[in-house]
Order: sequence, then structure tokens, then C-alpha cells
Amino acid sequence: MAYTEAERHLIQVVAGELLRSHQQLNEIEQRIARVVQANATLTRLARVTGKATSLVLNVTLGSPLDYPNAGSYLEATGLNLKERSSGKHKGRLKITKRGPSLARKYHYFGRCAEG
Repeated sequence: MAYTEAERHLIQVVAGELLRSHQQLNEIEQRIARVVQANATLTRLARVTGKATSLVLNVTLGSPLDYPNAGSYLEATGLNLKERSSGKHKGRLKITKRGPSLARKYHYFGRCAEG
């Protein structure tokens, strides 16, 4: 297929922007890695959640060391299960969705990315 000069130019511009975006992403990932590596708590958390998620959880929830136990930390994310029941009615288990939605989003998608 033959491209016009305008189409070739557009392809070159889009390809150039794609390369720039890829370079910026690499720089951001390197910065995240440096910040996580400089903090022992984030390094340990990143082994489980990934580097970006460990930073998001730290910013939105604070350090996991500020919580008395893992259950409290989980509750802070809003990912703990709660049953809504009354009298004879037995409800389904659902997550509480309390806490920062950004923390839940990154925690959920971080787990999905791991496989």
C-alpha cells in the first residue's frame, strides 16, 4: 500500500510520540524503583504488591508499621469482607469498600498483574 506524504508524516509523528512516552515510562519506573529501594518497609511490601502499588498504599494508608496487625491494614484498604444480615435473612459477603478507593484499585490490579 502506498502512503501519501501526509500519511507518512503522521506515522512518523505518532511513532515519535510513542517512543517519547515509552522513555518517560521507563524514567518513572526507575524513579519508583529508587524510592522503594531506599525504604526497607516499601521494599518488603513491594515483594508482595509490586513497586508502584507499595508506593500508592504508603501514600494513601501510611506505613503498614503504623497498624497493629495485618487485619487492621486490610480493613484500612476496605478490602475486608462483611456480611449484611438481619433476623432470619443471611446476606452475602461483600467487601466493605471503606478507605481510599485508589488503594483498593492499585491493590486489586496489582494482584491481577501478578497472575
